[in-house]
Amino acid sequence: MTKRTKSQLAILKAAKECFWKYGINRVTVEEICEKAGVSKMTYYRSFANKKVVAVMVLKDVIGSSEQLYDTIMAKKIDFPQKMKEVVLLEHEFSRGISQEFINDIMNNEEEELQDLIIEGNKNGQDKFIEHLKVAQKEGWVRKDLHFPFLIYMMNDINNKLRDEKLIAMYETTEDLIMEMVNFFFYGIVSPEKLK
Repeated sequence: MTKRTKSQLAILKAAKECFWKYGINRVTVEEICEKAGVSKMTYYRSFANKKVVAVMVLKDVIGSSEQLYDTIMAKKIDFPQKMKEVVLLEHEFSRGISQEFINDIMNNEEEELQDLIIEGNKNGQDKFIEHLKVAQKEGWVRKDLHFPFLIYMMNDINNKLRDEKLIAMYETTEDLIMEMVNFFFYGIVSPEKLK
């Protein structure tokens, strides 16, 4: 990958902030330029259109998330502590995310955006399952855990992000995501009681 200029970095940072807050579809190139402090000419010198920027932003977010996950899982700490750090990582990545952004990604007609999400989810899931299998052998995870069920439930979480009734129960999308992550990892047991 080529090195990015200061203006490209500013555009990508501004685009991520705008996309997170308002979704991809509602944000204009003009709004991104204004937030980044660059002209439209500068924008179009680097990026053909908003879709290109959206793809780059998603690739950056997915890549950064994968790197941080790998760093956590490589630490010489026990599995429950790793899971606590993964939950905190999920919280950090969901901070400020809007329902509009989730909807725009899930319902986007651009195959490249959907493919990025599908591939990112699949890669993340595969890594997570492999780590769970290792933890299972070490006695941290139930021996009777049926991994196909777990994969099914992980996929169902993505569908829940589009459930209007569920969405209405939460003040922010971030709150909903964290509720699902905590429920997935801890069920209804207090994480403090698992120490």
